[in-house]
Amino acid sequence: MKEKEIERKLAILGLGIHILLMIGVTMATFYLTFFDGMGVLQSVSPTIAWGILFVHVVSTTLAFALIQKLDGDLHKAGMLLIRLGAAMIVLTLGVAMIQSTLFIIAGSIGVRRMNKAKAIM
Repeated sequence: MKEKEIERKLAILGLGIHILLMIGVTMATFYLTFFDGMGVLQSVSPTIAWGILFVHVVSTTLAFALIQKLDGDLHKAGMLLIRLGAAMIVLTLGVAMIQSTLFIIAGSIGVRRMNKAKAIM
């Protein structure tokens, strides 16, 4: 399998997991906002939940754009995927750990592949 396909599949897998998690975060946020939260969700502030939901929406939009950019400027897209993954880990308080790791791996593969291409030339 080509590296280009691997990095695209990793990024799409991360995006799919991210969208599923975003659906769960959306449901939990609305539950916290309108029903005052119960059980485990009672310890989370609705403000924090809305902040995490906002980060998920923004990062999903950026991930879509970066996956499209993988065909163009690979080095820049790879670096942005790495930054997006690192920012998501911090800003979602660790909730987005799996998909962030997949974005970081896909970005690393892109940067490595671009560096190999420059070394050959």
